[in-house]
Amino acid sequence: MDAYTKAEVEFYCDNPNTIARECLKVDSFFAMIPEDGKNQFEIITRYADIENTISTLQKLKEIILKNGGILRAMPFVDQPPSSFQVTFFLKNNDSVNMFNTKKFLMNAIGGLCRSVSSDILHFAPSVNSYYRIVRGGMHVPKHISWSNSSCRSAMIRIKKTPVIALEHRLSGCDVVFSNVINKIIDAAIQGIKNEYNPPNQCFFPNSFFSEKYTRLPLSLTEALKLVARKKHSY
Repeated sequence: MDAYTKAEVEFYCDNPNTIARECLKVDSFFAMIPEDGKNQFEIITRYADIENTISTLQKLKEIILKNGGILRAMPFVDQPPSSFQVTFFLKNNDSVNMFNTKKFLMNAIGGLCRSVSSDILHFAPSVNSYYRIVRGGMHVPKHISWSNSSCRSAMIRIKKTPVIALEHRLSGCDVVFSNVINKIIDAAIQGIKNEYNPPNQCFFPNSFFSEKYTRLPLSLTEALKLVARKKHSY
């Protein structure tokens, strides 16, 4: 299987024009747009293979930090959090998108949901990461959940344009980008190979409020205990 990924990185900065100009020189950079917070922006990359995406993200991170940008999951108590979202699809040996087949799509979601218990410290590595989960509002996942709608509080969303793909929404921007991408792709592939079934689909606003979905850890201490149990997440 070959994976193709794109990423969205949110951050805060005081000099967006300088950052945008430098980002234009980076392969696979697509756009930089304003976000909801004051002086908050989002950088979007184009679809590319994993190595290209990781290389692009590293260069973009260096540009952001060099120019005084803030890459923290919840840098301000009175402003929106900053996320790192990965959208991806898998191609088989015939270069066909495997997510065109519903079974493979569902199994990949199953793998992603099961992986939270083992991989949460890659997706939320710091105390500040959990401030984002707790205080981040309805657009930050609170449960292990998935949706094929516009439900922004779901952890996994099915995207249908320009190709059928999965969007992983758990991580804040304070992660090691390469680790997150590799963990996501590996979890999806393991889900397909082992035919893991996902939990029931969520429908807004259930993914934000309902206790029928497994809750994500709300602190680093809780996350460490989850990893130590070595039990899948739902």
